[in-house]
Amino acid sequence: MSLTPKYAVDNNLDISQAMRAKAIKKSKIADIAQLYQQHYALPMLLEGGKRVTTHESGMQFQWDINYRRGTTVEGIGIGEPINIQRNDTTARATLEFTIQRGEYSISDFEIDFNRNTPEKLFDQLEKNRANTKMAFAEKLEQDWWSIPASATAAEKQFHGVFSWAVPGTSGTAGFNGGNPVEFGSGVGFDSDTRTAWKNWNVQYTNASLNDLYEEMKEAEYQIGWQKPISASIFQEDRQQLEIFTNYATANALVQIAEARHDDYQRELSPFGAARNLRGSEINKGGKGVVTFKGHDVMVVPILDANTYATDPVIFVDWGVLGLIGLQGHKFKESQMIRKTDQPDIMFATITSVMQSVCTNKRRIAILNK
Repeated sequence: MSLTPKYAVDNNLDISQAMRAKAIKKSKIADIAQLYQQHYALPMLLEGGKRVTTHESGMQFQWDINYRRGTTVEGIGIGEPINIQRNDTTARATLEFTIQRGEYSISDFEIDFNRNTPEKLFDQLEKNRANTKMAFAEKLEQDWWSIPASATAAEKQFHGVFSWAVPGTSGTAGFNGGNPVEFGSGVGFDSDTRTAWKNWNVQYTNASLNDLYEEMKEAEYQIGWQKPISASIFQEDRQQLEIFTNYATANALVQIAEARHDDYQRELSPFGAARNLRGSEINKGGKGVVTFKGHDVMVVPILDANTYATDPVIFVDWGVLGLIGLQGHKFKESQMIRKTDQPDIMFATITSVMQSVCTNKRRIAILNK
């Protein structure tokens, strides 16, 4: 993400001269605090075009679904009177925005210690600021690949993938993914009331050709809804389908693909024998470790230890899932502020206001053990 420094300086030191000293060669330091080998959510969601929508104002946002036809088409006899039906066909969902905030700081002592070497002061500020940016990336990754534990937790944590991709609890495949356990009345809509508000799911036993692979074929077909007519009021057909899993499951798919014996290789193919299993371009939405029916299979390190679904394989249609951000609050950075209860400390805040939204759960699928 691009965060431009906004240092408002007092204490007789112009930090801008430190910024002008950027030409001075700096030594790099190793960051061994990083939690995950790869971060998918930050670059793909916040720099991913259609995957992020800006909301102009308000504390919440709403979206509609068309949940029934509201009319019937029938054969008639000549001169038969028409029966006009006026049934409601639309339901509206509402979700509150959540606010994420981080901070970085510097003390008067650090300023005084580096008064004659402002470039060192700038390095210290940049390190503190970079740590805040990294913490944001890690928090976003954690929240995106999870679900709030309760309605109370959802006041401060946006809804992640598992709010919309409800894992399977049996080996019977179908649109079974209704209300998450954590939200008995549903997220967005209540699946007990709007019975089509469900994602495809199934439990599999083995990551093998005859088990997982067969379930993946069915899932890809079942969520591929296509409209029979052109209607601008309705969403477009499938946009960009991507598949996400953990290392162990991806490795099993690679082994299937590299067997190179049967016709299934035409649908499941590796990108190369020497390919890193996490994918060298995963952070910028590049290719995954294999393709399945032409769709990238991406490895998400955080899914290795997730507690929501064992060895999940998640099908995401980016035409129906993404983040909503409040305009002007995408990692908004403040000026440096002096802390009133610690007058020797100056700090800046970085805030982001966001929520995730899925507008059609029937275009999402999850397979899990």
